Amino acid sequence: MGTIVSEKEGSVRATMRVCKPIAVRYGETDMMGIVYHANYLLYFEDARTASSIRARSSRSA
Repeated sequence: MGTIVSEKEGSVRATMRVCKPIAVRYGETDMMGIVYHANYLLYFEDARTASSIRARSSRSA
């Protein structure tokens, strides 16, 4: 877990790093087996959702 320091206000806020394994499906690749670039947005959304679920569960615990 890292920290970001704002230069203007000198405040410190915690950042969260989330690692989520991704299962790449055959339909998300081209004929050479490379993931089509637009599918990365779906992976980012999956990670964002996992991050918010993790944050909610840590607040309630």
